[in-house]
Amino acid sequence: MVIPRVRIYTAGVCDPDPGGNAGWGVVLTNEDSSHRKEISGGFQATTSDRMAIWAGIHGLKALTVPCWVRFYSTDEYFIWANNGSWVDSWKRHNWVNDPLGGRPHHVDLWKKFISWKDLHDIIFTHVDKPEYFPEIQRCEQMARSRVSGWPEISQVDLPVDAGYQNPDNQGDPMDDFDPQPPLCFHCSTPLISRKSKNSDPFELDQFYCNFFLYCPGCKASYLVPEILKHYPPSYLLPGWNGDDLTL
Repeated sequence: MVIPRVRIYTAGVCDPDPGGNAGWGVVLTNEDSSHRKEISGGFQATTSDRMAIWAGIHGLKALTVPCWVRFYSTDEYFIWANNGSWVDSWKRHNWVNDPLGGRPHHVDLWKKFISWKDLHDIIFTHVDKPEYFPEIQRCEQMARSRVSGWPEISQVDLPVDAGYQNPDNQGDPMDDFDPQPPLCFHCSTPLISRKSKNSDPFELDQFYCNFFLYCPGCKASYLVPEILKHYPPSYLLPGWNGDDLTL
């Protein structure tokens, strides 16, 4: 089975930033852009950085099987946190980022994001010129519509971003965003992704990959196609045909 190749474009806006009403937008496409999905949302009184992470969570949550992902974002903090391995380091150090026990910003969202991130092989790219990316422009349009209420969606009844209002509250509103990763065939431990030595998954043959799924329990390893062929049809995205990702 071919491993899906997906592109995710995201943007977040907040006016004023921080503390204003905010929105996020996501566009997902398969590699040749023949299929497309759009998602958006917003919150009261939050920040643009939190919207970027929210967009990332929703973008990855839309993928129901392990994928190769090109991830584009306008938020420099979000991209550097991933490309600089900050998020992985925070997780390894139990979400502490200095010797005095200080915690990074937005831990509530980063915990959720990395749970989804670990299921896929992702290349993160910062977009500093959105005018050259129609999908990013669409993301910004959807995000701004949440802030302004025009032309698509009213900002009435925007939900409260509880994690921003109360940073010490780490969990309950987002419990439904916990991923359900594939399980090890031997010990039923949730699998996580691991990188192999190849550098660019989009340049590889479709039947090979530069990441694999690893069991932290019994240390077993699985090639992604091996896992995909065991998924029941009900677990896959609607329209899945075994050869391409249908969004």
